Amino acid sequence: MKNIEFTPEEIYKKRKELGIDTSIRTLLEIAESSKDQSKRKLAIQYLRSFEKISDSLKEECFDALEHIIVSDKAIKLKCEAATSLGKLKIEMGLEPLKWLLDQSEMDYESRKTVLRAIHGCRFEKPEIKLFLTYIDSPYKTIKNYVKNTLLNLGPETAIDIFLDFLEQNISDVAKKELINLIGYEISGLNVSFDGNSFL
Repeated sequence: MKNIEFTPEEIYKKRKELGIDTSIRTLLEIAESSKDQSKRKLAIQYLRSFEKISDSLKEECFDALEHIIVSDKAIKLKCEAATSLGKLKIEMGLEPLKWLLDQSEMDYESRKTVLRAIHGCRFEKPEIKLFLTYIDSPYKTIKNYVKNTLLNLGPETAIDIFLDFLEQNISDVAKKELINLIGYEISGLNVSFDGNSFL
């Protein structure tokens, strides 16, 4: 592609002139094949600046970003690809993101980045249960992120899932954290009728 001589920033700035599809495909090509790591990183970052992407282009983004997550050696680049999957809300990205979360070379900041990406892709019962497995993380930054994210759930949904998870074979620390979360959810309920509080 002749546009590959442009920097990722130039491609993004000229997106109307080049066309959205061409701009995205050029950024994907740079992300996958450039020998310059910083240029690849920028290309991945600019991908998430596009607001409306067609489903067929999202599929192309998924293919390229998944390839980076699975086959690239650089953890920082994998995390950039993960962040883009989350920002673009590509649900197909959940599997490679969960795979990445399990890789031993991931440090706690990288795991937090991947958890954020998972939350961006979709946050339903399976993802909530995955987050709950990190409720007793030894890393305060992960534990706090997980707790804050879980506290944003509606009480009806949260309490059911939390109680269900409490019945599993989990650590005492996880049980304590879950009981605290249930307490927060219950105290957040304000059931009132004609000005009378029922809690």
